[in-house]
Amino acid sequence: MADRIANECTELGSHFANTIAAEAKKRNLALISSADAASQPNRVEVMITDVRSYGNAFTGHYKSVDIQVNRYTNGQPDGETHISRRSTGGIGGAFKSSCSVLDRTTNTLSSDIVKWLQSQATPAATTEIIPVPATH
Repeated sequence: MADRIANECTELGSHFANTIAAEAKKRNLALISSADAASQPNRVEVMITDVRSYGNAFTGHYKSVDIQVNRYTNGQPDGETHISRRSTGGIGGAFKSSCSVLDRTTNTLSSDIVKWLQSQATPAATTEIIPVPATH
């Protein structure tokens, strides 16, 4: 993730984790967000692997977020997926900030993650979400 994105969009990771938990709740999937869940046997690790932010309100936005999702049951990895989403900001995109467009992208990714989890074998009653810092 570029330093300018990390410096400007300081709430991107926490917003993303909270949005995943909220989306799961809407779909009756028990997930809780936790920064200290690595010791939990049933967990989902979500890692932002890349964030791209080109353009601005005047030239037009192009934002993308790439993630890797790892699912563990009883401490053993039992699922992995990579998902990418891109956005130009949608209707009124020219009037949105870069962070707002990135939030729009992570909102869609949150739905993608929950749908993927529901398509897998039945998860344990409660699964922890671990936000993992971006590697770039």
